[in-house]
Amino acid sequence: MDDFAHARRRWKLYSALAELADSIAVVSLAAFVKRAWHILNPGRRLVWNWHHTVACDHLEAITRKQIRKVIFNMPPGNMKTTIKNCWIVWEMLQFPEYRYISVSYSDELSKKSALDRRRILGSEWYRGMRRHAERIFGVPYWNLSSEAVHEVATTRGGWILAT
Repeated sequence: MDDFAHARRRWKLYSALAELADSIAVVSLAAFVKRAWHILNPGRRLVWNWHHTVACDHLEAITRKQIRKVIFNMPPGNMKTTIKNCWIVWEMLQFPEYRYISVSYSDELSKKSALDRRRILGSEWYRGMRRHAERIFGVPYWNLSSEAVHEVATTRGGWILAT
């Protein structure tokens, strides 16, 4: 085989692995956060630790209605907001009709959170994730109907309000 054939074969393998990783990210919040990291922090390396997995596991338990409340006590800079923002948009893959109010202690953090969520929701990668959710969960494909500064709405009746 020539170099072009090897490159094409590698490309097909990478594409298949990316599809598999995206399918896993639809059902695993930790995998979703890891896949979304490059959208929120381009060029920065993700350093994953056990407390990130614990936070994702607890938020997944809320999604599965196994627990109702959780409080995260972690120092600043430990991805609390990033994981929370990813959880909201990850949960919308399964439940685009859900409505969220995302509260932050400052208007600046609220705007940053809204921008981060909008960046994920508007990405080409996330549009592909919605197709995986449609295939895996049977959730009808949906689009964003509103993209105001502090509010994002879906065509399925869901929304996220940041304050």
